Amino acid sequence: MNKLLAALLLWLTLSTPVPAAPAKQPGAPATRAPAASAKATTAALQLLARGDEHAAAGRYADALDTWRQAYEQLFPAFRGLSFRRPLQVEYLDRGALQQRLREELARELPDEELQATRKAMVAFGFIPPELDLRETYLQLQAEAIAGFYDPTRKRLCLIREGNSAGIQYWWGNSSQFDALEQKTVLIHEMAHALMDQHHDLLALQRAADKNDDRALALSALIEGEATLAMMLGADPRSQSSSFLRLPPGLMDFLFTLTKPLLGFSAGPHFRGAPPILKDTLLFPYLKGPAFCLNLTRQSGQWQPLDAAFSRPPVSTEQILHPEKYPEDTPVNVTLADIQADLPEGWAPVYTNTLGELQIQILLAPALPGIASLRAAEGWAGDTYRVYERSGGTDELPRLLYTWLSTWDTQQEAREFREAMVRVLAHQLRMEPLDITEVPLLPQGMWGKAWLSQESLSAVLGRGSDVWVLHRVPETVAEAVLARVLVVKHTPKGVWRPKPAAKPTPKPASKQSGGAGKR
Repeated sequence: MNKLLAALLLWLTLSTPVPAAPAKQPGAPATRAPAASAKATTAALQLLARGDEHAAAGRYADALDTWRQAYEQLFPAFRGLSFRRPLQVEYLDRGALQQRLREELARELPDEELQATRKAMVAFGFIPPELDLRETYLQLQAEAIAGFYDPTRKRLCLIREGNSAGIQYWWGNSSQFDALEQKTVLIHEMAHALMDQHHDLLALQRAADKNDDRALALSALIEGEATLAMMLGADPRSQSSSFLRLPPGLMDFLFTLTKPLLGFSAGPHFRGAPPILKDTLLFPYLKGPAFCLNLTRQSGQWQPLDAAFSRPPVSTEQILHPEKYPEDTPVNVTLADIQADLPEGWAPVYTNTLGELQIQILLAPALPGIASLRAAEGWAGDTYRVYERSGGTDELPRLLYTWLSTWDTQQEAREFREAMVRVLAHQLRMEPLDITEVPLLPQGMWGKAWLSQESLSAVLGRGSDVWVLHRVPETVAEAVLARVLVVKHTPKGVWRPKPAAKPTPKPASKQSGGAGKR
């Protein structure tokens, strides 16, 4: 977890109005936790105090380990779930922690896949061609990192020294160990470990890793749950039922307030990063908590949120509009592969889904204020394909994409396509031609087009479908259009990860006396 983000979330935790426990009515019987539970809570609170003493004395690793032991005992009370097995902790210095991040990124995003992702971002105009995506990812994640949970090794990775020496923020050097901030990070990462023990986070992530929009939605569920647990754990004696009934709109408003603070106070790598990287990094933390509260607000219980891990959200649309979860699932739109129509030297690079969040980010540079948010609403599904040309000179475009999106209504499709025209006009620095002025475009549908560098770019609309073609060679444009305009819509079912294979039962040992329960 990023240290700066942890500090701002801590500020939000301390400033969030959590309703107090209801006062006892005169004559009502006293209620209290069972003696064993009260005793365990008292012991855990004493451990927390002992951890504070370690921190005050500069024994940072001892402080973190003592706090961890305390929270392992407190989680069942404020989170409603117990750890199934003891947590494994690895203490690393900052350099080793950053190296671990580098190894994890290399494992999760091999160079071939990372380069394909980079080319797709360049094709859409999300990032400049010269950007080193791997180094930028690492800089964003490693800048003032405070710790993380590793689902592959099933362990918490925390900083040995317990400080951030050398990290500069706008308020000065942040080299002092902050006990509250460190506990905030610890609770957050322990919440990930808890969910991993109950729901196998790695399996969930791998089931969604071929769809960027779905992966972002899953991340919002994971980070939103951990953030709520963190906010409750900051005061383990607070009333979880009252907190879980907080209005999601209030939480969304408060978290929205933190975004400008992040931009103002973050390190240089964050401030200089393209919006596609910053906004997708922040999205799970800023929008996930309100989504999660929308699940808990009626009952004031964790169970509906726990159930969501067995039925995760499938799109950023469901995170941005929680009322659409779980029934309103995306439409699967089939976009034909055009490689056979392209001239020699062109090859497919990447195919994926943008989704509502990334469409917002794409539209934002060309649309004022919240217009990009409104134009992205009503998304029902999309698919894009990116192609790259090898060899030749730089006089012709090296990347092109075809993109098909479908929308809930024709009006929403109209709003999006008009917004997308402004995006391409902004990127190409040219005003578009009407479809009637470009003979190679199919007539009888809505369309705008650009002819530049012997290539065609176009935004076309028919009913609730919108096609965007960018930098398709003009010589093959008619063949490409004939292929991509053939569309199939297949409604998706609610996504569920594949169940893990059941282990083969072992024969009962002679000593056990048979297959009876232990």
